Amino acid sequence: MKTENLRRKQAGYKIRLLKWMQEIRQLCTDNASRSMVRNALKELEKQFDKVQLRQEELEEGLSLDDLEKEIDEFRTLEQEILKIRSIAEDFIEEMTDGKKSEIVKNGSDVNVSVRLPRHELPKFHGDVLEFTAFWEQFEDCIHMRRDISDSAKFSYLRSSLSGSALAAINGLSLTA
Repeated sequence: MKTENLRRKQAGYKIRLLKWMQEIRQLCTDNASRSMVRNALKELEKQFDKVQLRQEELEEGLSLDDLEKEIDEFRTLEQEILKIRSIAEDFIEEMTDGKKSEIVKNGSDVNVSVRLPRHELPKFHGDVLEFTAFWEQFEDCIHMRRDISDSAKFSYLRSSLSGSALAAINGLSLTA
């Protein structure tokens, strides 16, 4: 009787877990924010911890035949959890890097095409009081990205400046 109660409770936890897995997959598909995916991943982890605890309790009361079957089923669930966690972590990393890349393989060559961020780059006109806000945005969008060369970063900087700010860097070359 105790085993049946544990199975029923475990089934409820597994359903919640599967719903969080679906939610994470949908968030990644919909290009949701990193924080949404990260929070959903935390909830998935909480649910998985509960499922693991119940699983251990359940396994204690099973016969060897039932135990092997239960372990195999749980192992399949663990593999699905690993897949969805990998999808979510890759999505978060991709969003953190600020890049969306498409990889096309032609024979032995691999070409990577990087798309720019969807939002418009910040503009700076030379007002010192606005520089910190400008620089924080520019740094997040362009400066910290490793997939953009220094000369391209400088070009982006130049295109984001106007007025006295642009005049201040006019004498600098792209290769400096």
